[in-house]
Amino acid sequence: MVTVTVASPAVAEAGPDRVIASGGAATLEGSASGGVPPYEYSWSPTTGLDEPTAAWPTASPESTTVYTLTVTDDLGQTAADLVTVTVASPVVAEAGPDRVIASGGAATLEG
Repeated sequence: MVTVTVASPAVAEAGPDRVIASGGAATLEGSASGGVPPYEYSWSPTTGLDEPTAAWPTASPESTTVYTLTVTDDLGQTAADLVTVTVASPVVAEAGPDRVIASGGAATLEG
């Protein structure tokens, strides 16, 4: 007697979207389930990633980037998921125009 087991499909999970400051970094939280372990991980694009074949690479893109995680299981089944790393605009402070006042006078600042 021979038993044939049909593996469930592989499932990729790229983790939650991230928001970073310009010049910042975030750890992506890739994972896999289903299929047959072990799993291989591949992130694209690779721009801004320290280890594009790791499940949890560090991302430090220069601009907002959508990364695709592709997972391949031991049977060659593949699955993909997306995560967005948003690079936030820098905070800008505006103090308003320069003011000249007489000694003892007052001025309204327009910051």
